[in-house]
Amino acid sequence: MKFLVLLNHAAGAELTKGRIADRFAAAGADADVRMFEPRALDEQIKDAAQSDIDAVIAAGENGTINAVANALASNGRKALGVLPTGGNDFLARDLGMPAELDNAVDALAVGKVTEMPVAELNGRIFLSLSTIGLHSPAKNLKLSTRGRTVAKNASAVVISSNAHQLRAIGIQPASTKEHDLLNVYVASPPQPTTFVGRWLRDTLGRSESGLGPFVHMPLPDLRVETAGRSGKLIAIIDGDAVLLRSPLVYRIRPARLRMLLPGTGVASGGA
Repeated sequence: MKFLVLLNHAAGAELTKGRIADRFAAAGADADVRMFEPRALDEQIKDAAQSDIDAVIAAGENGTINAVANALASNGRKALGVLPTGGNDFLARDLGMPAELDNAVDALAVGKVTEMPVAELNGRIFLSLSTIGLHSPAKNLKLSTRGRTVAKNASAVVISSNAHQLRAIGIQPASTKEHDLLNVYVASPPQPTTFVGRWLRDTLGRSESGLGPFVHMPLPDLRVETAGRSGKLIAIIDGDAVLLRSPLVYRIRPARLRMLLPGTGVASGGA
């Protein structure tokens, strides 16, 4: 197989171009290994889309992988592969990638391409996680799906089907995830049931935890609106914070994303 591998400059000294290229060659694959340049990414992906490569492999944090995924979705049908970097490799773990670099390269070299459903926010793909209200205050969020209101005073919204990512932010993932629906987790302001809780609410205007328990809602799409004066919300998309004007619209992308999954016969990194 033939790959274009894009490395994040911050991926670490271990991720040397030569080591990765040599490992792919030893596994019988041809890899053109380059440094990830955000300003040149679209041009790189356009060139890749017209070439004979089988997949573009992104190595780096969530933001790097997200950028490559969106560029690929806008420029043809080349597959996306993910190479773990030793950081918060939630997507790589969810895909069953080995955690160690050399094993991961070996697994991708014999990988298989499949089509996977992915979610998007206002047209931008995200692969691991999108949140509203976790990193910046939000209140009285109105949530609806296909014209039906499902929450009127939500204080936080999390959209993710990645169990590793959800546990990392303190949310117990649903026992089963819906692959063709948005896996939405909604929190409302907690109800103060204790003396301390009532005192915090009545005296300081805040709660003990700030957020109530999250409720899982598998939804075909999600519209998030705010009654705030600015009419804007901060959303986290695969680790990047973006300021967007209400309403925010989540949905499953109509066209599936082609993903390079690790080949069999190589031990994965585990949960």
